[in-house]
Amino acid sequence: GVAITIVTQYDVELYQRIEHLINKKLKEYPTDKEAVMILLERVTEAQRIAAMEMRDAMQFKKQRGH
Repeated sequence: GVAITIVTQYDVELYQRIEHLINKKLKEYPTDKEAVMILLERVTEAQRIAAMEMRDAMQFKKQRGH
């Protein structure tokens, strides 16, 4: 399989530390920026919905006294 990690300018140092720890330079996967941004929008929206559902579930649980 293939695992893809999206690295922003804020992640570079951490990513380089991982490469150092595993003693391996990981390959850069060429991407189409526009396609990535579309996927990022979908992922962000899914995260927002999941967070709302989790809050609702926790609220429901509190109301039931659990």
